[in-house]
Amino acid sequence: MLLLLPLASAASFSISLHSVTLAPTQPDGTAWDGPDTTSAAMQGLLQNLLSPDMVAAAKQAMNQPDLKAMVLPDVAGVLTLGSVDYPTPLSIKLPEVGDSLTPSWCSPTCPTLTVGRLHRSLRLQLSLTDTDVMEDDPIGTIEIGIRDIKRARRAKEPLVVAIVAPTSTGSTQVVPLSILSVEIEVKRQ
Repeated sequence: MLLLLPLASAASFSISLHSVTLAPTQPDGTAWDGPDTTSAAMQGLLQNLLSPDMVAAAKQAMNQPDLKAMVLPDVAGVLTLGSVDYPTPLSIKLPEVGDSLTPSWCSPTCPTLTVGRLHRSLRLQLSLTDTDVMEDDPIGTIEIGIRDIKRARRAKEPLVVAIVAPTSTGSTQVVPLSILSVEIEVKRQ
């Protein structure tokens, strides 16, 4: 007699984007929309973004009166999950969130991509644009690698990943970027 047992199904993982924190100005110090200059007080606050705790500095800067008077970016984008295992990457279009430095697309649910396994070549890419009436402005494109994806998986709750620029030696340094942090959540299905 031959007994067939169902094969155990492989686990899959969902990776969700909760929110993004953007710098108060473009990397060159110009306003997102509107006038091309910022006040001296705001420029001083922007220098603080080069500190090790740039997310806290950005949140402090967001509460300044100069910033509240600025026209904020209208943020749209694409979230893509790619790997050598996926010849065709998985993508989700992120609709515009108006006038925000902390856009979230979690209404009613967060944008989520599902992957069969957390392979070492797995990358989550986020490309954002400031949508304007005349011409859209690129905000930036960042990648989150498997190391941070696995940290989010272990956290068992949304995890804020600070974005830093790699150097030619492979180490990281804090440089002016438009995308300061990304909040992701990874769950086993």
